[in-house]
Amino acid sequence: MKLIYVSFPLSDNSKYNKENVDKYCKYALEQRCLPVTPIAIIEQLERVSDGKDQIFNKRLELIKRCDELWFFEKEYTSNMINEIQVAKSLNIAVRYIDFEGKSDKSNVLENYQSKYEKAKRVYNYQKYLKGVNDLLYSGDLYKIDYSFKSYLEGRIEDDDILSETQKKYLSNKLHSYPFTFDYLDKGYRYIWNLNNDIRNDTLYVRTMYFIKFLEWGDKKVSLMKKMFNFIRNDKAISEHRKRKIVEDLYYEIVKQSELEKHPKNFMLKEIYKYEDIHDLLEAFLED
Repeated sequence: MKLIYVSFPLSDNSKYNKENVDKYCKYALEQRCLPVTPIAIIEQLERVSDGKDQIFNKRLELIKRCDELWFFEKEYTSNMINEIQVAKSLNIAVRYIDFEGKSDKSNVLENYQSKYEKAKRVYNYQKYLKGVNDLLYSGDLYKIDYSFKSYLEGRIEDDDILSETQKKYLSNKLHSYPFTFDYLDKGYRYIWNLNNDIRNDTLYVRTMYFIKFLEWGDKKVSLMKKMFNFIRNDKAISEHRKRKIVEDLYYEIVKQSELEKHPKNFMLKEIYKYEDIHDLLEAFLED
């Protein structure tokens, strides 16, 4: 009797999962096979395990002991892709079962290989984009340039496995606001945040303090000027929020100037040296 690993989406809808997995296991038994699912193991490990990594590894260990992997869902999830990849790497037969019809008898998924490859490819691109997001959050913007964006854009466009819908989805991701704005390569460690709707006065104040602790000189004042221009051109925030941001920045600058008596730490004095920056501040406050 063959030992069959039943692969299915591990979503939060446990009731849906269990009802469907029961059907899948019943079908496997009717085919004189012994089905195993990760549900029981996951539930047990969640009670006794310290982390998700252990659960993930134990689930993949279970696949290694099975003769075949069957899946019944036409839509792939990340856990299913991982399971299928492990099975194929171990030369374990992978079969798609059309639950409303007959079993696909081929072990190479002839009818569904294309869908699997597309889903896997999109999943890999999403992981790639997530890596970019993490890089943006980390502040290491100096590592990103437009050649990177062009390279990834070309790979997506030339990929004949992806559907046009998938290409459009990935392209929209790649052309989202944070990747296309002119300041991408300028190193604004705290302004850059992929969730544009939460970019607020606190974020800009943190950026100001980051600039404050740079070395004194033209570079610091230049960055301050660019930050104020960045606020003015920031399309992700309202005019009302811009006004509040600049008021808070102005307050922080004055406060620091009063607290710090040493001339080299007199930020307001440094800003007053450049009338265009000061005028920009006043213009915001007077609007």
